[in-house]
Amino acid sequence: MPRLCKAGELWEITQDGVRLVIVADGKQTIRKFISVDHAKVQHDKLVADKLAAGWELTTEGPALHPDGEPREPVLEAAIVADPFDRNAYAVYGDWYQARHHPRGELIALQLAEEREHRPRVRDAIEKHIARHREVLMGNLARYGDSPFGWRFGFIHRLAVADDDPAPELVKALLRHPSGRVLTEAALRVHDARSLARALDELAVASNLRELSIVTGAQLISLDGLARFTKLRALTVKSYGASPQAGVLAAIARIAPTLGSLDLLAAPMQSAWDELAPLFARTDLTLDHLGMRMPELVDPMLSALADSPLAAHVVSLDISQTDPDDGVRALLANRERFATLRTIELSLDRIVPRVASALRAAGIELIDAADDPDAEEYFDEVGE
Repeated sequence: MPRLCKAGELWEITQDGVRLVIVADGKQTIRKFISVDHAKVQHDKLVADKLAAGWELTTEGPALHPDGEPREPVLEAAIVADPFDRNAYAVYGDWYQARHHPRGELIALQLAEEREHRPRVRDAIEKHIARHREVLMGNLARYGDSPFGWRFGFIHRLAVADDDPAPELVKALLRHPSGRVLTEAALRVHDARSLARALDELAVASNLRELSIVTGAQLISLDGLARFTKLRALTVKSYGASPQAGVLAAIARIAPTLGSLDLLAAPMQSAWDELAPLFARTDLTLDHLGMRMPELVDPMLSALADSPLAAHVVSLDISQTDPDDGVRALLANRERFATLRTIELSLDRIVPRVASALRAAGIELIDAADDPDAEEYFDEVGE
């Protein structure tokens, strides 16, 4: 496995039968040849070309995580660049297995599970994690298994419940080797300070793609959202007091990668002023928008009818609200909603002729009279 370096850059090539796996600048390329001998000839030629271009062989060993786990920066950069690339994980898994590290077999098992969907593979994964719990989880084991969702040999999903020490749990995961590819986080935390601290700790998860916040506390800050530059889906539901002034403005400044937004919060005087800039943006292509705030649904739908976002929205969730002027604006500008297919609403809150008009406009209506998150919250607090 020759590794070469030049001006701080690393280039590495591995022969795997008739395949050559090349990792450069954090990206992986796989080339296939008609025979093993042909692949060997091309392997040697590529190495010779690099040496002729001034690259130098390096014997630098793999980096070690502070917990002592071996790490290969170039291969790791490939999965960080695309945390859903199965080929990149397969190569990294081979690298781990060559070093007899249990993460290698875990990667292989979980790749097999996605291909085969067989219970026996699921059982093998659970047994493997249990057998190598000290290596794969370390101090995370004290939090139990329920907060963690494994995929491709790493913890991809974190679900924090209110009875968990939220900031400490987030911090511990992101400092552990198993947590370095976190892509989803669900924070169900009903203490304002604990939620704010957990969000601060989570901010170092640069690969986060989905974030859900469900809380009974007052929202005191969402400024950390700006750090999630790859975020695709955001849910914020607050069943407590109205958010502090200025908090919702952070949502209007969300990264342009966002494709799904759901928002619910208690009424606040400045809410629309803080959110309105979202609908003037031209760099967003939201395909799902949920607004379960009765006082905002009409201005939101009216603004959406004149917004660049209208052309991209596929689904709307306006349940638990009483839309009136906003629905009229939507119907009057139906041609601007070229991709709109479904609307979730509470049918008992709109008059039948409005429902008929929406259906006649080619929109599927989904009756959503209840909010499961709200029901679970009130069960938790005993109200």
